[in-house]
Amino acid sequence: MTAARRPLLWATLGALVLLATLAGIGWGAVRIDPTQILAILVDRLGLDSGIEFSSQQETVLWGIRLPRVLLGLLAGGALALAGVALQAVFRNPLADPALLGMTGSATTGVVLAIILGIVSVGRWMQPVAGAVGALLGTLWLHAYARRTSRGDTSTLILTGVALQLVLGAVVTLLIALADVPGLRGADFWVMGSLSGTRWQDVWVSAPVVIIVLILLWRLAPQLNLLLLGEEQARHLGVDTTAVGLRVILLAAILTGTVVAYCGSIAFVGLLVPHMLRMLMGPDHRLLLPASALGGATLLTLGDIIARNLASPMELPIGVLMTILGGPLFFYLLGRGRRAGGW
Repeated sequence: MTAARRPLLWATLGALVLLATLAGIGWGAVRIDPTQILAILVDRLGLDSGIEFSSQQETVLWGIRLPRVLLGLLAGGALALAGVALQAVFRNPLADPALLGMTGSATTGVVLAIILGIVSVGRWMQPVAGAVGALLGTLWLHAYARRTSRGDTSTLILTGVALQLVLGAVVTLLIALADVPGLRGADFWVMGSLSGTRWQDVWVSAPVVIIVLILLWRLAPQLNLLLLGEEQARHLGVDTTAVGLRVILLAAILTGTVVAYCGSIAFVGLLVPHMLRMLMGPDHRLLLPASALGGATLLTLGDIIARNLASPMELPIGVLMTILGGPLFFYLLGRGRRAGGW
């Protein structure tokens, strides 16, 4: 993408985020027009806009829709950021928090923390437990792949998928056997959902995602060099081991935060970076913030579909993302094999 076209892309991504936010807040069993959304927000500031809205619309907006949409924006952005960063470190376009077993590891950490009573300290302990689980699982996967295949990409992904499946079964078994308040059921943890979002979830997630975005963006020059290969990056002065560990830690924090409040959601970190990389190239200084916006838009639109497609029943958002991301995964898998990489 030429420099002249980049402002158009940023404007498009910003407009898509805004439109997805307005649609997420306004579309549902209780309709709220954009003007009424503005009126309710202005009314909260103590001003009179002159636009009429009902108390039901105000309650739905503040108590249900707005925190849910904001968490969806944060979760989508976090998963896309994690995907971009992991793809650079592992030099594999198929790297995704779910395909590397990171999501399953985070889910296991959160469920164990609930069963052991650790989250009684506060709901904010859920993302901490998720981040620890995701970090341990990914570090084990990375060490296992390097030890058994010397970094072969096929072994990495296959091992990650196997780890995800095994841990998904473990989580389901733990939930079935444990009689502990706070476990919302296997469907939530395995299939993903934004239902039941609280404002506290937003206040915890927002600073985490923003801070990690800044930290990853500061690593963008090193991530660009990693694309040249580990040896070449090391000769150019990049401490590849240290950068890899930092990225894995930051991706684990993002994934743990999302899983703690939204359950398991796959393929956002695969879909968004792939599409944006084709549009704007591999420069992580641009790709990281663009992926955050793209992921936020994608997950918010997916949640709108999940809430309204089979209303009053709500579809699992994780299932919808898998339906969207699965075909792309098969396409990339086939392309890699044709190129001799599998």
